Amino acid sequence: MMSEDIVMLTFEEAEKILPDRDVIHTFRQGGIALIGCDWDKQDIIDTIKKFSNTVQLSGTTATSMGHGIVLEDDKGYLFIETKEVTP
Repeated sequence: MMSEDIVMLTFEEAEKILPDRDVIHTFRQGGIALIGCDWDKQDIIDTIKKFSNTVQLSGTTATSMGHGIVLEDDKGYLFIETKEVTP
């Protein structure tokens, strides 16, 4: 099994690759399904700041789905929509 290298992001790096609009799509793993939700961009920015020690580039699967940032918060992993990112 091939493992992917973990690439941690600073707050500034993460903010730079967020889409240029007011609503950002996210998803979480919900058992056998992905659960998606739109967030206000400011709420995403606040969450990235709060959990900045866990923010990283997503793996190839989530990145190919347009969600190039992942962080771990108090509910688990949150995948965040980004501009095009190369993992």
